[in-house]
Amino acid sequence: MADNITAPAAGSVLATDDISGVHYPRTKISIGADGAASDVSTSNPLPVSGTFWQATQPVSLADPVEVTGEFYPATQPVSGNVGVTGSVAVTGTFWQATQPVSIANPVAVTGTFYPATQPISAASLPLPTGAATETTSARTTPAGRWAAISPGASTLSPVPKAVWVNQACTVTMEGSDSIAATFTMTSAGPLPGRPTKITAVSTGTVIGLYD
Repeated sequence: MADNITAPAAGSVLATDDISGVHYPRTKISIGADGAASDVSTSNPLPVSGTFWQATQPVSLADPVEVTGEFYPATQPVSGNVGVTGSVAVTGTFWQATQPVSIANPVAVTGTFYPATQPISAASLPLPTGAATETTSARTTPAGRWAAISPGASTLSPVPKAVWVNQACTVTMEGSDSIAATFTMTSAGPLPGRPTKITAVSTGTVIGLYD
């Protein structure tokens, strides 16, 4: 059924709430002295008397509140691996991963150590059986043929075992590493080396010596 009913005599509509077919009247609360009425509102609240307590109360040592239950400290011991994100303030004394070592701060090291370079001698590196020795190698045996060499940018073929200059001069040569160097000869004579190129001669003639 619908809310509200109409008074049969005056035809006025009365405010009601229909609950399961029964009309419960809806009434506005008014306050005031005898002969006066003022509707209750936020600006005209219903007066209430008595003592009331606020939702939160201050607590102090002088006014303690008994609290029961199980409580945990603000910090807890942690073991194992813990993932941490952001910045974490850590205090205390720490040692860096590597430490400086000096005569004043030596570190004892035990074991057998070998220098980075080792001396090599004929006894430590014996030549294989039948190998040529320094006295019989092609570099120390006399040349069997020779020919004049014209300076230029071309690679010499074959490569001479040494060269001879017939007077004092400067000779610019390149070796197997293609690095050029200029040699100064104060007189005629041999110029040891196996040049791959003779690029310049200041004066005179250069003769290549071959096996």
